[in-house]
Amino acid sequence: MTKILDNYKKKKLKSILEAQKDNITSINDLTGGEDPSMLFYFLADKLGYLLNNDPNQCYSNKGVKNRELANKIIKSLGPHFLKNKQIIEKNALENYKKTDKSLIYAMNHGFKDDLLATALAIPNNAYLMLASLPQFYNTFDGLLSWINGVVLMNRNVKESKASSIQKCIKLKGMNVDKIICPEGVWNKTPNSLMLPLWRGTVLLSKETGEKIVPISHYIEDSLDKSKKIYTIIDEPIDVSLLDEVIATDYLRNIIATNYYYLMEKYGQDTYQNLLEGFSNSREYWENYLSRLSSVPERYDLSTETSSDYIPKSYLSFHGDISTSDKEVNYPLNAKLIDFEFDDKAFKETLENLQYSEDDIANMNQDELMAFKKGLEKYYRILCWEKYRKENSCSDLPVAFSYPYESPINVWESIENLEENNNDSKDICYASENLEENNNDSKNISYARQLVKEEKLNNFQRRF
Repeated sequence: MTKILDNYKKKKLKSILEAQKDNITSINDLTGGEDPSMLFYFLADKLGYLLNNDPNQCYSNKGVKNRELANKIIKSLGPHFLKNKQIIEKNALENYKKTDKSLIYAMNHGFKDDLLATALAIPNNAYLMLASLPQFYNTFDGLLSWINGVVLMNRNVKESKASSIQKCIKLKGMNVDKIICPEGVWNKTPNSLMLPLWRGTVLLSKETGEKIVPISHYIEDSLDKSKKIYTIIDEPIDVSLLDEVIATDYLRNIIATNYYYLMEKYGQDTYQNLLEGFSNSREYWENYLSRLSSVPERYDLSTETSSDYIPKSYLSFHGDISTSDKEVNYPLNAKLIDFEFDDKAFKETLENLQYSEDDIANMNQDELMAFKKGLEKYYRILCWEKYRKENSCSDLPVAFSYPYESPINVWESIENLEENNNDSKDICYASENLEENNNDSKNISYARQLVKEEKLNNFQRRF
């Protein structure tokens, strides 16, 4: 019996590899370097067509209708499959009615159930854009994703990545919503609200005219079943008239701001609690990531840790624009301005943030450098605000000779302060003292103010 089964596997595997020879670089693209699961031989055989670069071979009106019916079952049974209870903090689409204009849902990505949480929170069925092929073709999660509707992409094949946009355009013509994780991978950093975003979401929106709905999920610890998933579904945004770089940054700001709002309102962990049983923050974080990565089946760690977006052009800390910097696609009316962060500016910023020199006296060299980096970002934001007000250029995009930063990035700046035992300065969760923003009526999205308001409100945030 074993021999018969082995022969069946070999024959089926050969057939699958032959069918997918133009869509994969090796069998590892589909299995993540592990032996194929029993499900693989069925799913890769029957659902291999989803890797075809021709959208017409992947989708049909009948399939879309079937998934609209299946979505009712998913909405009904899905909450039972979430390991953590979901709370909708805000739903801007609460009274939304399906029209002939499909939407793109863009979400932050940091734990296994966030895709399901998005699918359950939104009003209609939406196809998932997936690039984790080992999970799709080797687990029941893949089968459930297919029932929901998917857009598959092989991150290792250029043509496959390009065709994913064409597939989404095809679905737009069929009035199908899409769910996209623009970070590309889980955010596995200890000190960034979000990773830099791939521009595909914005490019797709500009190509199809679909609005983007920013979605933010926050959970204090997805490995603790007693913790809840808090979700914000924000207003759809139109990026058609924005430069793609600015639009991508704008989208990230909204998602990250809402994420931080949820973190401030519901986060309870402290620095000391997190490090209990660990010698330093790095040890804690590596342990947490190891446990987090072990939750999903077939988590291809090598691919998932190398597929985040790294901007090709990165402006220097100080000084002039280099040759590569000129490739940054700023609006034509953007100015490049610079503010020197000297010793005087350093001391002024310390005082502004109500820090004393005693607060940094015990920092080692690496900690002090990271701290100064955070202060410099904050200082430049204050100078930006002052510059815009004094020069009446509230509508003028302004760039710094510093990595393209927006105010939302300020509180991500203090990196790896391992020996800081002050509970309010937690490297894994942003400072609890930034701002009292638990009032739902308060506009915490500073990014929107930059885009929509003629005048900036006072920007007085503390770390």
